[in-house]
Amino acid sequence: MKLRITKAIILTALIISTIVTTSIVAPISASAKSAYHYLFAISAREYTGKKIQTAYYKDYKQLKGLKKGKDYTVSYKNNVKIGQDTAKEIVTYKGKYKNRKQIIKKFSIAPPAPKIISKSYNSKTRTLTIKFKHNKNAKYVFLGVVAYEFDVEKTKYIKNNGNKTNTINLKLKKGKSYRIGLKSTMTKKSSEATTYEAEVSLKT
Repeated sequence: MKLRITKAIILTALIISTIVTTSIVAPISASAKSAYHYLFAISAREYTGKKIQTAYYKDYKQLKGLKKGKDYTVSYKNNVKIGQDTAKEIVTYKGKYKNRKQIIKKFSIAPPAPKIISKSYNSKTRTLTIKFKHNKNAKYVFLGVVAYEFDVEKTKYIKNNGNKTNTINLKLKKGKSYRIGLKSTMTKKSSEATTYEAEVSLKT
């Protein structure tokens, strides 16, 4: 018995394939990706109160074959205080290369992560309780509750209240893997460069 493949059969198969694909692969919103990246990506150097020296110059192709100290120098500017793109790494050519233009790389310095004092989870009520303290150099803490993988359930900015202990109670959903991030910030802008987060991982 021969199977006749008609246009109707092909069209039906394509429709079924589309339905299955659509039901399995849910689109990830740009805002969810942005919040996830903001929480767990590092885009700044951590504030220490001391001069911070980077090493971007080591990756510059135009310095290949040249010797530091002999053919160029590396200096830094505004590399202590917290700021968005305010610190600079400056490469200045010297000797026979002195007429070349300086290479200036800006970078950001951000406050350290808040400190988690304690965490506890009540499985009956599915409530996660986190106690933390702000870093004294930050103005806010950005809280993000993310269920695997980009399902951002909650975001919130918490203003710095000095040395007091903050308590957060989070009602979580059953059967999910969570990453809860607490990140120090100076503004309420998601474009702000930040450093490491304090994190709690939990499976409900």
